[in-house]
Amino acid sequence: MAKSGHEGAGSEAPDGDGMIRGRRETADERADRRWTELMQEIRVAQTGVQILFGFLLTVVFSQRYPELPDTDRTIYIITISLGSAATGALIGPVSFHRLVAGRRIKPRTVVWASRLTFVGLVLLLATLACALLLVLRVATGATFVPWLVAGLVAWYLLCWFVLPSGSAAATPPAARTAIHPAEDPSRPTPPATAGRPRPAFLPGCQSSSADGDRPRHAVARTVSTVSASVADLSGR
Repeated sequence: MAKSGHEGAGSEAPDGDGMIRGRRETADERADRRWTELMQEIRVAQTGVQILFGFLLTVVFSQRYPELPDTDRTIYIITISLGSAATGALIGPVSFHRLVAGRRIKPRTVVWASRLTFVGLVLLLATLACALLLVLRVATGATFVPWLVAGLVAWYLLCWFVLPSGSAAATPPAARTAIHPAEDPSRPTPPATAGRPRPAFLPGCQSSSADGDRPRHAVARTVSTVSASVADLSGR
């Protein structure tokens, strides 16, 4: 399976930036990468839902809460219930990972954590919609409040779901990742040079195959000359 994936990546021609589409990683490496990215995303979502949920918990203790009509109280109950559910869904991946850690099911853990995160985002969207409806009803009491909230929800849907889904649908599968051509496994590997690189000799000494013995002959002549000079000095 891995080989076919590599061959598929290598069969693509380099594009304008000199990259070949594909990613080289094992299933465990891919799971680790996706888990790290997922944790970063959850941190962003958790910050928003925790602030909102903390605000909602304090509303019931305010002095104006007993004066709210039954409709606004119903909206508040629905809002805080959705906020609690969103908090549970977004914290769920942490508990999931802790309970199954060390059992070598990281790819499945990433799949379930991604599903919980998606559910948490949907619940967070519903919580925001209900919270906006409640606050704007209490603040203005105008009849256009539902239409304003509907427009804001449409904006959330566009930013959170429509744009990412459209971008993913418009991107070919082969163009979603890239590796450099030098790392492409389908490229032929140049033969390794046996031994160490040939050192550079002194000027006048050639390193070609025809003249490869010249350096050794030069050394031998130097040694003979030095020996003769030593013998001559000793004879004197």
